[in-house]
Amino acid sequence: MKRLFIIVPILLCLCSCKGGDIHPKLTEISFTAELTYYNETYVLEAEVDKNATLSATIKEPETLKNLNLTVNSKGITAEYLGLKYNANEATLPFSKTVWDAYLPLYHIITSGAVADKSGVIEGQTENLKYSLTVSPTGLPQELNLKNKRLSVRFYNTEIKEE
Repeated sequence: MKRLFIIVPILLCLCSCKGGDIHPKLTEISFTAELTYYNETYVLEAEVDKNATLSATIKEPETLKNLNLTVNSKGITAEYLGLKYNANEATLPFSKTVWDAYLPLYHIITSGAVADKSGVIEGQTENLKYSLTVSPTGLPQELNLKNKRLSVRFYNTEIKEE
């Protein structure tokens, strides 16, 4: 009986005393992202490789459907119907929205930031203050950039097997 009294507190401590930090899993994943910027909503099918390069295909709105974007720390490349070009605000205004959503993710990946026990990572990169919520397993759930009125919700997130 004495052993039971010793074992129960140890088990409770092991289960509840688990570290509070959650390490985000932001590379080698695929997901559906819903970007909301002011009153506009964009839906992308995307993946992030081990080098933090984001590859995305726009599914909505219809006017941008099947536009492919490749985003890395150097910028954005857009491809549509075989035409490929470096995107910027002048050539594709939407690219600034994607860039602003990518920068916090890249910042978290390269800085090694971790979420607190509630799954939230807050930070700033360039002029972007962000808040990223991750699941208990570290997969992204929601990104908010309040000063830009931009939010991203992540759905169907899966770890890619290589």
